[in-house]
Amino acid sequence: MGRCRRTGPVGVVVAALVLLAGCASGPDGGVDAGDEGEGTVVQRVQAAIDEQSSVHLSIGGLAAPAKLEADLDLRREEGDLEVVERSPSDPEQFVVRRVDGDLFMSLGGDAFHAVSAASATGPSVAGVRDLMGDIGVTLDAVISAAEEGPDADVPGAVTSYRLGLDSTVLLRDQVEDSALGVLPGVELPATVLGMLWVDAAERPVRLEVRYFEALEEGDGPSGVRVDFSDWGAPVSVERPTT
Repeated sequence: MGRCRRTGPVGVVVAALVLLAGCASGPDGGVDAGDEGEGTVVQRVQAAIDEQSSVHLSIGGLAAPAKLEADLDLRREEGDLEVVERSPSDPEQFVVRRVDGDLFMSLGGDAFHAVSAASATGPSVAGVRDLMGDIGVTLDAVISAAEEGPDADVPGAVTSYRLGLDSTVLLRDQVEDSALGVLPGVELPATVLGMLWVDAAERPVRLEVRYFEALEEGDGPSGVRVDFSDWGAPVSVERPTT
């Protein structure tokens, strides 16, 4: 189907994002494959992604502000990118850039330094080398899809889909520290709930993966949210001076 495939390790910028796993849903969670075949939905969405040259991603929890902002050039494997991890105490705590295949990293506003691809395996760099590959894994995990219609709370979306995701695929194909993954050793139900909102061109506007209803009594659903914007906008990543 031409889906996104990871070409290198995928992780997360900070371990905190791994804990943003969301609301679980098994066979009783209301996922209905009757409205739309999962292959049809995924094929259309992936085809729309494949036509794009770039995208901006905002990754965070279901209720929390996005902690990870990324500009990605999608025209080639290992395309240029800039990723910024933000927190209330430090608005630019961590920055990764890839320019012409070369990786650079800056921590806490310090000067950039070059990072070799062979050594880019820690959570600080490996987690941003192939963010779209991780989204491709989520699409690969779709086993059911039901169209739920427009959602006024998601600007730019013309319809939404309730997804059933095979947790075996998610756990098998998302590497440790994945931005859309869960902590190692966490047990998931066979099917977890996802939601996908798309625009008029069937490009993703928002993707949510919800693993657990609540981690503790009184908590709301916890999960991962990815917002997509600026499809096709020019991505210009300056090569740092090192």
